[in-house]
Amino acid sequence: MEVVPVSVLQALEAVSADTGIALPPLLRHLVAGGATVYRPDWASTWRERCLSAPPPLISCRDFEWLDAPGVSTTAGEWLNPAYQNGQRLLPFAETGAGDAWCLVPIDGALQPGVALVRHDSGVSEVGYRSFQDFACVQLLQALADLSDWTGEDGFSAEQACQVVRSDVDQVAAGMDATTGAWLRALSRAQPLLREVRDGPRSPPRTVLSLVSQSALYEALGRFCPPDVPALPITARWECAPAMARSKALLAAKAPPDWRALARKPGGKLAALRAHQQAHGSTLQQAKAAVDDFINQNPAPTP
Repeated sequence: MEVVPVSVLQALEAVSADTGIALPPLLRHLVAGGATVYRPDWASTWRERCLSAPPPLISCRDFEWLDAPGVSTTAGEWLNPAYQNGQRLLPFAETGAGDAWCLVPIDGALQPGVALVRHDSGVSEVGYRSFQDFACVQLLQALADLSDWTGEDGFSAEQACQVVRSDVDQVAAGMDATTGAWLRALSRAQPLLREVRDGPRSPPRTVLSLVSQSALYEALGRFCPPDVPALPITARWECAPAMARSKALLAAKAPPDWRALARKPGGKLAALRAHQQAHGSTLQQAKAAVDDFINQNPAPTP
């Protein structure tokens, strides 16, 4: 009998065993205590939780941890080696669009890298050499722009800094001492309003930040992506489980067979409507077809 995972860690360990992708110590540290679970009351308690006990990496843009069923379903029904030409992937989080953050083995490396597997693209890049590199980059970007917190979320500057610093502290606790201390020191800088650009040709924006954009770029230089080929990816909807569900849904929505209705006593009117729905026929055309069918297939004499 298959054991259903009851925690995120158990779900990740199950996929790890299936794929041979070892869980990085930092990822295990973050999920082990259940802190990555948002819980059903998240919609009404998220502000208080962000200020008191935020989920790890909460300050990262467009990042949501997968729950245990999400890990199992994403790994089993989409990012399964059987559907991905043998490519091994271990999903742990997703974006709002349905892209999946995954661990992926790198030839010759001791640790798996991290890739953002796009839901709508045939290839995806391995962007990080390790899960720790991934976490560092996400936190550095959060330190350089707190505008999400002070904008739509409505936090004060002090509260925004509190959330991001708490996030850095809990993630850094699972890193090596040198890297963790470096991130914590950056997060304790004085918050300032600075101009940033989202691209070379983008207009400047003024944002609250704990590190300047130039300091961000310098820090990101520590975390170069691995020199590995892009991953060929089969879209979720092209995988066997999704295709089977689509076929079942289409079958459930299919109009009833007008011939079966015509055979039933008193079913002629329903047969006419079913014929029109199935063939786009006029009432006259449907009547002719149904009458012809009934004449050729008379009901058995009782």
